[in-house]
Amino acid sequence: MLSGELNPGAIGNVWEEIAAGEMTGMLAVIAGKEQWDFSFREGVMTGAHKRGINNAEHAVELMLDAGILRHETVRDALKKQSKVMKSCLDILMEEGHVPLILYSRIISASMRLYLLDVLALSKGHYQFAVKDDMREDPGAKPLDAARFNAFRDRFEHDHKMLKQVRDALFSPIEMLIEVSFPLDRKTLFYSYSTQDRDLFDFLVRMAELIKSGSLTTDRGIWSAAPRDLVAALLLRGAALFMTAAVLAAVFIARPKSDTAIHEVNTRAARHKVFLLSELYLFDTGEPADTDRLVRAGLITQSEAATVQTDDPTNPQ
Repeated sequence: MLSGELNPGAIGNVWEEIAAGEMTGMLAVIAGKEQWDFSFREGVMTGAHKRGINNAEHAVELMLDAGILRHETVRDALKKQSKVMKSCLDILMEEGHVPLILYSRIISASMRLYLLDVLALSKGHYQFAVKDDMREDPGAKPLDAARFNAFRDRFEHDHKMLKQVRDALFSPIEMLIEVSFPLDRKTLFYSYSTQDRDLFDFLVRMAELIKSGSLTTDRGIWSAAPRDLVAALLLRGAALFMTAAVLAAVFIARPKSDTAIHEVNTRAARHKVFLLSELYLFDTGEPADTDRLVRAGLITQSEAATVQTDDPTNPQ
């Protein structure tokens, strides 16, 4: 059994030993209460899991965060899930929303993203146990030591660039030159999903585009033109003022009945959702339903439930 403490280069070093011996087994990386398990077959990584995380559900979350799937599509699949006793991902694949080739790219990317999470750790330990029979992730593309080392060498002395590219995976980017790839105003992960490239090769390529000034990560409102920035600030100020006025009405006003209290609370929630939806659309260029606002931490589940049967685009 190979084991040791996590430190810079530890995972790469143990992988070299696994690859050199063409070993088959499981590499467990443990940091506090979290644990990642990486499967190897003859020195090549063939799968990755994080304890407590379902890979199928994680794949759906990645596609949602990247804008590949719409929330409405996933919501419909979840409604059918309990009736047909299938996973949400299986339903999405059967209905054609997630083709097999896209599934393979997402599962393969998930494996590499788990590896990036582990590489960023500074505390913890690892252990590799040799096993003869290893379960592989269906559809996942193996990752060999040569490709991993090439990726590691590229970012060995440029951790800031790696973090910038990683952070931009699920945020819209802006292309400063006219090219067909990656897609302007889309997330980098969205562009990755449209191409048959390894995620590590894709990240290296995106880093080169950023370095050359061809691509810039979108900083939301702060990347806007001065006139747009002023308009956004005025809009935000108006939104804060109106929100404060509504909240004041809720807490200061003393309705005479429970029905009146419910009506005031509902109106306040509808105003808040309306204003935040407008701000989200202005910042990202994409409409936002209540589910997206909840996922972004802008409203609570109770506020979303309050306006679920109302039209949030009409606060009146």
